[in-house]
Amino acid sequence: INDAPIIDLDNTTAGNNFATSFTEDNPAIAISNAATITDVDNTNMTSATITLTNNLDGITDENIALTAAQITAADGLGITVNVATNNVISLSGSSSIANYQTVINQIVYNNTSQNPSTTNRSITVLINDGTANSNTATTTISINPVNDISVVTLDNTSSFTEGNTNLSVINNLTITDSDNTTLNAA
Repeated sequence: INDAPIIDLDNTTAGNNFATSFTEDNPAIAISNAATITDVDNTNMTSATITLTNNLDGITDENIALTAAQITAADGLGITVNVATNNVISLSGSSSIANYQTVINQIVYNNTSQNPSTTNRSITVLINDGTANSNTATTTISINPVNDISVVTLDNTSSFTEGNTNLSVINNLTITDSDNTTLNAA
């Protein structure tokens, strides 16, 4: 009888899940905190699926990822990485538990939206030992938006001639704010 593997995304706390936060305009964050895989009867894993289950800001702004160098390194460990456009990373190939842990611990979440949804994000991780799937471990990411400053653009090409009493000093005034549609004061 084959025992299923167990993945723990945060081996520093009880349970198998991980909770973290992401702040708008900050660098990408890890989806795990020293993730560990245990399997009492297998030393190799054969696949893993990592999924951002609720991409709320669109695939151009929000993703889970590995760098090109990390993907190449994983290939050298016998793990093929497939990054799908729908925010699913698939790992495949028979490789050691340590190698799968290494690759999973390198996966990051990033969001470049200037007006991100504040709904928590959920990233699930499922691994397989060739016979059985593991538990599904989940990373929950709270999103902290930042109030972006308004930008005032002034295209003033006016000139004043002495003796001329009328002069418009503001031409083509534009105010933009990427995360707010209401201006409270000017």
